[in-house]
Amino acid sequence: ITMVGSTANIVALGILEKRKRYSMSFLKWFWIGLVVGGISTLIANIVLVFLIPYMPR
Repeated sequence: ITMVGSTANIVALGILEKRKRYSMSFLKWFWIGLVVGGISTLIANIVLVFLIPYMPR
């Protein structure tokens, strides 16, 4: 969710600053990451609900 959460986030931020000459604030990056993370979690939960009947016991 945050800039320093993983190496990929730091690399993506560096590419953004170098290619587009755009600096993103910590809060803007955090909110974008929070939305993307929330949507990903919601999709994963929906998929799991539909797959539970097919899981071996």
